[in-house]
Amino acid sequence: MGTLIWEIFNGNGTPNYRQLGSIPRPLSAAYGELINPNPSIRSSLEKLLQSPFIHNNPLVECLLFLEQIQVNKKKKEFRNS
Repeated sequence: MGTLIWEIFNGNGTPNYRQLGSIPRPLSAAYGELINPNPSIRSSLEKLLQSPFIHNNPLVECLLFLEQIQVNKKKKEFRNS
């Protein structure tokens, strides 16, 4: 997950996962925990989702809202069939 975050914010170039590059500062602590070389103490996806950057992000809130609309629409269609 950490490498995916790095790629999303830094895109092109030679990957150097130890350098933050363009990763936003509020996400840097969670990112650092995700790329810990010791897998037994590496952070989880659940902890990342509780990060203030993710939890209070307007884009994430909008996407969750749109997803909820889609889920509700599918439930309604299922009940009507």
